[in-house]
Amino acid sequence: MLRLDIVVPIILLIVIFLLKLFIKRDTSVTQFVNAICELPSDIVFLGLSFLSATIIKNSELDILVLILLVGIILEMIVIIFWRISVKKIENDNAAFAVSITGFSYLLSIIWLIYSISTIGGVKNYV
Repeated sequence: MLRLDIVVPIILLIVIFLLKLFIKRDTSVTQFVNAICELPSDIVFLGLSFLSATIIKNSELDILVLILLVGIILEMIVIIFWRISVKKIENDNAAFAVSITGFSYLLSIIWLIYSISTIGGVKNYV
């Protein structure tokens, strides 16, 4: 069965990504690559949104601060990786940029999967 509470936010993330990329500008290859490097940050934020809604819905406020703190720290790490990867691309070190961006995707997708898995309740997944 299709879970609209999961699918719709993910579709919105994709739509927003495309809107930011193409509205009112000619997108170059460099801008596209930079946007690809930035996307893990948006994925982590989507995961934070899922977690926040789940925790508040289930009145599990005692764990809210800890989980959100972990998510915010992860967001900061992913943003740092994004900024480093953009600089590495500008300095013609694409291999390092690809590896650090790949690691950002790995972290952000794991976070998103964790966030989605908690929709039934957080306490079983902490």
